[in-house]
Amino acid sequence: MVKVEFFGIPRQRTGVSHTTLEATTIGNLLNLLAQQYPDFRDTCMEEEQLTKDVLVSVNGKTTTRDRACPLQENDNVLILTADVGG
Repeated sequence: MVKVEFFGIPRQRTGVSHTTLEATTIGNLLNLLAQQYPDFRDTCMEEEQLTKDVLVSVNGKTTTRDRACPLQENDNVLILTADVGG
C-alpha cells in the first residue's frame, strides 16, 4: 500500500486529506485517483497527466510528474499544488 496525502487544490477536489492505495507507479496511482475522485481528475489532470501546477513528491525526496516513476510498498506520496507552502 502507498499512502497518498493531498494539499491545496488536490485536497479540495478529493475532499480528503489522505488515502491509501495499491499502486506500483505514479501513472498507476494517478489512474486510480482519477477513477475514485472525478473532481480531482477534472481539475488536476489533463489527458492522464497532471496539470502544470500540480506536483508529486515521493517520500519527500523526489518531485516528479513521470508516470513511469516506480512506487514501493509503504511509500508516502504527496500531491500538492505549486502554491502550497507559499
